Amino acid sequence: MADFDDEVTVVDVYDLASDIGKECEIIIEKYGPDAVTALLPKVINALELLENLAVRNEKENQALQELTAKISQLENDKIEKAEYRQRFEKVGGRGHC
Repeated sequence: MADFDDEVTVVDVYDLASDIGKECEIIIEKYGPDAVTALLPKVINALELLENLAVRNEKENQALQELTAKISQLENDKIEKAEYRQRFEKVGGRGHC
């Protein structure tokens, strides 16, 4: 079984669906299709919901990374402007006595 301590991705959901499908095949071979008839639609629905959440999570993580990068860029710009302002004030201050 996969370890989901980190983010669940769409690929994780597909892998999980594949594993569940294999287990269902084993059950069907042993007990016949009636053994999973009522369960499969519920499992499929749960996997579809999980897939949708994983897609949303991946999009939100991408947006978060983009915003974090933008914040970092803006912070660097602010520092550069402050350093430029200090240099400008030093140069400008020398001319005034």
